[in-house]
Amino acid sequence: MELDEMKSLWQNLSVKVENQDRIQKDILLEMTKTKFRRKMNGIRIPELFGSLFCFGYAGYLIFQFDKIDLRLLQVLGILDIVFLVLIPVASLITVYRLRSLQINHLSTAEMLEAFGRAKRNFWRVQQVGVWLAGMMVLTLVPILGDIQDRLDELMEVEFWMIFLPFVLAFMFFFSRYVLRRYRKVMDQSEDLLKDI
Repeated sequence: MELDEMKSLWQNLSVKVENQDRIQKDILLEMTKTKFRRKMNGIRIPELFGSLFCFGYAGYLIFQFDKIDLRLLQVLGILDIVFLVLIPVASLITVYRLRSLQINHLSTAEMLEAFGRAKRNFWRVQQVGVWLAGMMVLTLVPILGDIQDRLDELMEVEFWMIFLPFVLAFMFFFSRYVLRRYRKVMDQSEDLLKDI
């Protein structure tokens, strides 16, 4: 009889330990999920603000489009509007895919593989965005000058000798700073996933 009682107690204890392990694992997954999403906010929030800025500029160009006189600038204006809408949308989609990673439904290897794919797509969009932003700055200035009827002032060589190096240097250092910050967030997020 004592042996049967001990077996029963042992089984009850075993079930309780398994339940406790499952509860701790669920709590750990929820904590990791929360930390992961907070880390991803370090990318999501700046991307949201940047997207709003781009959409605002695209709206401004659309509403002021009738003031653009030259056909070449109209074509460049249309291209700029398309880029000012498409690049932020693509960027927000990649950020959404990063944030919506199913942490609790996949094994660690599958999670890291899915994160790696989403991360590569994010970096591709960011690289295209940086290059297009550099080119758009060069095309946007004459368009804005035409809208404000100051195109003659913008066609002076002195303006471009000062403006071009300054803007390109600013774009280089700003994009480098942002991409470095994004890389840090990505690395920290990946470390969180590896620790599961």
